[in-house]
Amino acid sequence: MKKLLLFLTVFFFFGILIAEEVQVYKDGSMILLGESWSEQESKAEPEPEKEPEVEKQEEEVAPETKEKPEFFYIQPLGGIEISDRYFSFIAALDTYFLINNNADTAVDVYLGTEIGFKYTPVIDYHDSSMYAHVFELPIQALFFIDAQVNPQYSTHLGGWFALGPDLIWENDLKDTNPYHNAVKYITWFVCGLGLNISVDDFVIKLGVSGSTRNFDFIVLAGYRF
Repeated sequence: MKKLLLFLTVFFFFGILIAEEVQVYKDGSMILLGESWSEQESKAEPEPEKEPEVEKQEEEVAPETKEKPEFFYIQPLGGIEISDRYFSFIAALDTYFLINNNADTAVDVYLGTEIGFKYTPVIDYHDSSMYAHVFELPIQALFFIDAQVNPQYSTHLGGWFALGPDLIWENDLKDTNPYHNAVKYITWFVCGLGLNISVDDFVIKLGVSGSTRNFDFIVLAGYRF
């Protein structure tokens, strides 16, 4: 009887030890004797890493091909007017008001004014002496069409047309008669047309200007603000 109890005691003790060493996975697989969970997990094949989700690249917004024009510009200019008999010095101030902005064709239409001051030393070719001083104050309405031709360098090409009165003061130096007024006041109606070429708001203005008597060639340079 004692032997039987001893045998059952030893059998029960070893059963407990075996139960502690043997563990079962949830899927039914067993851990070998003497192995711990960490050792078994290290032997298990690692799960493949999930590939990171490819972030959607935001579509790059194409740069605008046309500059947004200002509603109002002023353009001071200086230059000369050349004819077959004389030349003149000119200072002018152009103003532009935007009346139409066409984004599809990159063409803008302006209305404005052109106010200038012109000084002309008239030359007598017979004796090569100056015989009169002429001062002019042209005040003209201005119509201007501006087209952007190169947005990278802000290059514009435009056509202009101007017309209006020209107030003239002429001082005749040869008239020495004390009963005569050497200064004469004349008003002409003048017009002009030409081209504006601008790069980064630096402007070159070319064209012809005059009345029904004659048209002179003008070259001006300035800056548009």
